[in-house]
Amino acid sequence: MSIKCSSKIQDPWLLITLELYREYREIIAQKKLNLKLAQIELTEVTSYWGQWNPFNRTIQLSKKLITDHSWFVVVAILKHEMAHQYVDEILAFPSPPFSREIHGTNFIKACQKIGVPSFFRKSKIDLQSENLDWKFETIPDETAKLLAKVQKLLALAGSDNENEALLAMKKVRQLYAKYNLELTNQLSQKSLPEFYHLIIPMNGKNLNVFTRKISHILMNYFFVTTIYRKDFQASDQSYSLNLEIIGTKENVLMAEYVYYFLKNQLHEIALRIESKNTTVWNRITRKSFKLGLLEGFAEKLEKTHFSSDTHFPESLSTQKSLTPFHKTSGLNKYTKSIYPNLISTHSKSVSLDTSTYGIGKNEGKKITLHKPVETKKNSLGKLLPP
Repeated sequence: MSIKCSSKIQDPWLLITLELYREYREIIAQKKLNLKLAQIELTEVTSYWGQWNPFNRTIQLSKKLITDHSWFVVVAILKHEMAHQYVDEILAFPSPPFSREIHGTNFIKACQKIGVPSFFRKSKIDLQSENLDWKFETIPDETAKLLAKVQKLLALAGSDNENEALLAMKKVRQLYAKYNLELTNQLSQKSLPEFYHLIIPMNGKNLNVFTRKISHILMNYFFVTTIYRKDFQASDQSYSLNLEIIGTKENVLMAEYVYYFLKNQLHEIALRIESKNTTVWNRITRKSFKLGLLEGFAEKLEKTHFSSDTHFPESLSTQKSLTPFHKTSGLNKYTKSIYPNLISTHSKSVSLDTSTYGIGKNEGKKITLHKPVETKKNSLGKLLPP
């Protein structure tokens, strides 16, 4: 990524530095941190992404970090270095700097206090060779087995046999419900699971009603939290809207797949049905059809949501497995620790054509998740190609 120079500011790096100071002050204010303002310096260094220097009270960030990675990653690294500052100036004071384990217990406490995303609490993220995309991490065997099962089931869900396709789709939902139920049962004995963040660019400054509806589907049925955020774009010093998905690795990957799958289905099915319709559609009828399509799919998920599985106790349904997970998994608590000032938004009422909305609902109930999951043996890979 190249940095474009703004016509108003001759040095784009100056504007980027000012934006980092704004982020820095906002984190201090949101988290009520008793930190004195440190100096932020952008460097040409290539041996680390970021570094906190307690002697001259400076947070250094690599320019390569800013040109090569998203603003979410940049801020995550900034928070990582702020955690080191917090350890030195709050938790370890008056001990001399570097007189403790750099990424020890106090550092973890500082990360929790500041809201450093889980993946960026690791010690190796300051190495230039470290890949900052968690999808390239080696995954445990259990995760690989889960994704392999989902891959087979999604392939079956593409069957022309409606009963076979619906059954396969139910199995996918139940498999994930069982996985999350087992995860919930482990939480009383172990620490919370590690949560991951995935950013999906919205390619614009406004959020359309379809994306909002899809994000609600993801939250209601796929064990993730979704939020919308306006991120700074270092490349041209502008702001853009992004969708952020938060959850465990498996759930975030599944949610990402469902997001792109539904976006694709909205386009393809709408074109197919409109081409068969003798009436010319307009903006309202197209919107009504697509919203109906998503509502129909949500209703179908709701039905598979309540199905029983022989792997569950007879009295335990998929729906029952969701409730304890959402209450005890710590996902909501974790999200609030990262974004303490989140505001819930509600969709505005939209004008609908009831006829095409109903047609869309009927079509939505026919949708099955049928794209295969792309996995690699030792890495997470993507559930759906870009």
